[in-house]
This record gives sequence, C-alpha cells and structure tokens, in this order.
Amino acid sequence: MRLPWGLQIGRAIIGDYREWEPRNALEEKYWTYRYRIEVFYSMMGLVDIVDHLDLSEMKIPVLVIHSDRDQVISGEKLKEHYQEIGSKIKRRVTVNNTQDEWGHILAGDVLSPKTTGIVVTQIMDFFKLNPPKAYEG
Repeated sequence: MRLPWGLQIGRAIIGDYREWEPRNALEEKYWTYRYRIEVFYSMMGLVDIVDHLDLSEMKIPVLVIHSDRDQVISGEKLKEHYQEIGSKIKRRVTVNNTQDEWGHILAGDVLSPKTTGIVVTQIMDFFKLNPPKAYEG
C-alpha cells in the first residue's frame, strides 16, 4: 500500500472507508469500526519504519504478548524480530485462547474477556521482575 499509487489502488479496491459490522454491543459502543483508507496508508508507513529498525540496539526490557492464531500480523515475522532484539531482558508470551475471531485482540471486555486476566498477570509479573527504571542503552 506504500508503493506509488498504493493509496489510489487501495481506494479503488476498498473505497474511501474500511468498515465492518460491530461483532457485539460493546464493540459498537466503544470501538471505531469505520476508518478512512488513509489510516492504513499511515499505519503501513509505521510498519515500514519498524521493519528497518536495528532491533539489536534495543537494550530496554521487552515483553511481547501475541497469539499464534493472529490473522492481522505475521507471527513468523514477529518471532524473527523478537530474536533480533538486543535486550538481555526479554520475554515472549503466547496467548492462543483469545476469543477474538482474528486472534489479534488478546484482552479486554469487548472481544477477549476470558483472556484479560492472563494478559494482565503476564504484564504484572514482567514488571515485578523488571521494575521500570532508567536503563542505559
């Protein structure tokens, strides 16, 4: 989508907006389920930046929580990037029993309430073992 004419091609295929029917009343009430196509163009710009970062220079503690069922991001690419992270303190946690049909939303009352506790516990445990402080790097 970031290639020349990507925005125009995206608009021709998708239209001016990417939208879907909310999956439940909470999504309808609290989430945005209609985005202008330009949002994806900007988001892919961020993806391009991250793809070219030298992650070996990252020295701060890193916690990555993901699902192998994720249909939105590439799990293989996530695992590759994780291996490149230079931090001595890093942890990757897989949460595969999310209720989100796309496997992307890992926690929250709207789409994955049953895994919220698991995700919160993982985050809290990580911070207990690695309290925030000024890291040199």
